[in-house]
Amino acid sequence: MRSISAASLAGAIAVIAPLSTAYAQNSITMYGLLDAGMTYVSNVSGHPVIRENSDGSAPSRLGFRGVESLGGGTSVLFVLEMRPQISTGTILSPFWDRASFVGLSNNKFGTVTIGRQFDFFLASLPLDATSIIEGGLEAGYQQFTGPKGSTAPAVDNHSGTGLYDNSVKYENTIGSWSGGVMYSFGDVSRHDSMGSAYVKYVMGNLQLGAGWTKDNFSTTIANEVFAVRALYTMGSWTFLANYSQGRETVVEGSKAVARPLEVAVSYRLGPAISIGAGIGWARDTNRAGTTATITQPFIGARYFLSKRTALYAIAARNHSSNPSAIPSTVGIPGGATAPSSNASQTVVRIGMQTRF
Repeated sequence: MRSISAASLAGAIAVIAPLSTAYAQNSITMYGLLDAGMTYVSNVSGHPVIRENSDGSAPSRLGFRGVESLGGGTSVLFVLEMRPQISTGTILSPFWDRASFVGLSNNKFGTVTIGRQFDFFLASLPLDATSIIEGGLEAGYQQFTGPKGSTAPAVDNHSGTGLYDNSVKYENTIGSWSGGVMYSFGDVSRHDSMGSAYVKYVMGNLQLGAGWTKDNFSTTIANEVFAVRALYTMGSWTFLANYSQGRETVVEGSKAVARPLEVAVSYRLGPAISIGAGIGWARDTNRAGTTATITQPFIGARYFLSKRTALYAIAARNHSSNPSAIPSTVGIPGGATAPSSNASQTVVRIGMQTRF
């Protein structure tokens, strides 16, 4: 990935920061999240690896959010969000990598935004069940790399890194229901485009959601993905289940399909400690049509030093029933690892995260 120096970031802040003082009535807010830690991987191309990397629990970010009321329940909004890398002091390119959009919002008619935006999988139903534990390690169906470039599509990438330029998004909430549609015009022609939609139902402690995304140009994530999700909270307990299916449609003749299912539970021991565990299964097929079953149990814990800062730990073990077709690998945000040289790969991470 390309990156740019922190000097550019300093210049951007110097330009934008005075706005929060000069135009305080416009509610311009600077916010961020910083994450860093140590990760152990049992087998990376035959060797164990210990590395320090950013973004293990959640992507680090620095953003600016603005809202201006126009009266009558209508407002103008914008978001500019970049991704600083704590490990190297650089910033991912493009500069506003995580988001850059502007739009109009109305209390009755919903919100329309235009720019560089996530598809609806992040907003409506996060696919990674570890998100209710502490976030971070992605399920083993993320970044399958088979022999001679054969792949199963990386479904999880739509839950956090499915960003699309030149996009228009509409969302609205009516009672317990919310939903939206999105379209990206692409850069080249009508073939270089994408579409996304979701619907979500919230009633008390229950959340149900379904989402769909299809694009015609991506080579790093599933070109068409559908998912359903259920989440239920009961006191200190949170239960989650989701199923998704991703297909690679850009490569002619490809039979690559990912079919992950995850269940997880978390428990809040008190105001400072939460723990959780879960398991993911995936029945995946590579481009050549060869199938493998992926199994990945995971556990995690988080200790809150304050309302904004926490220490965390998470461990996962990935196993492939047919590593020659679908190698064993755990996706690690902040730097993917190579697949294991055998059928399994274990990852343990400890880290720290702070928000502001």
